[in-house]
Amino acid sequence: MKTNQKIHVLSQELIPVINDVDPEAQQIILQHTESCESCQKLYNQTVDFEENIPKHDYEEDVAVKPLKKLTQFNRGLKLFLIAVRVVILFYLISRLGWIEYKGL
Repeated sequence: MKTNQKIHVLSQELIPVINDVDPEAQQIILQHTESCESCQKLYNQTVDFEENIPKHDYEEDVAVKPLKKLTQFNRGLKLFLIAVRVVILFYLISRLGWIEYKGL
C-alpha cells in the first residue's frame, strides 16, 4: 500500500473525530482533504453535522426531583421488614422462654 493510500485510509477513519486528534494530525488530514475529493466531501458533511447539532444551555440546570411514590414505597417496605423481624424475634424469645419455664 502506498503512502498516499495509507493517508487516505487514515483520513477516512479520523475525519469524523478530527476535533479529538492532535493538531499535527489535523494538519495532515486537512492537507489531504485539499487534494482528495471524497475526503473533502466527508469533511464537509462532518462539519455541517457538528454545526447543526443543537447546543444545550447547561446554565439552566433543572433540579431532578426523586420519584416521590417510589421513595415512599421503599421507606414503607423497610419499615414493614423491620416490623416482621421484630415480630419473629419476639415470637422466638417467647417460645424459648415458655419451653424453659415448662421444663423446670
